[in-house]
Amino acid sequence: AARPEWLEEQYGIHNGQYYLTEQQAQAILDLRLQKLTGLEHEKLLDEYKDLLAQIAELLRILASSERLMEVIREELELIRDQFGDKRRTEITANPADINIEDLINQEDVVVTLSHQGYVKYQPLSDYEGQRRGG
Repeated sequence: AARPEWLEEQYGIHNGQYYLTEQQAQAILDLRLQKLTGLEHEKLLDEYKDLLAQIAELLRILASSERLMEVIREELELIRDQFGDKRRTEITANPADINIEDLINQEDVVVTLSHQGYVKYQPLSDYEGQRRGG
């Protein structure tokens, strides 16, 4: 009913739906693309301005050692607040509190002494006897 005479039967309104020609569909896509391109352009400009402001702020921080130390302190406090929990191990200042024998693994070993004076040890589980006295 509202279809132009030059439009083919397959296009227009059929069963409650409107079927577009390729030219119509392309025109709609081009229109949206222009809008999107414009929006993307604005978005890129805003991002560029934000980056310039961030660069200027970082240069101000680097120019002043006091400001740099202040930023470092703030970031360390933030990390402390985020991850700071009570220490799980105890640090002792006296090395005499450490018993050297506690650091030695208790295991059966084979000690071998060479004619040149070299000493070698290996776990007994790795040692395979030669069954000829040695």
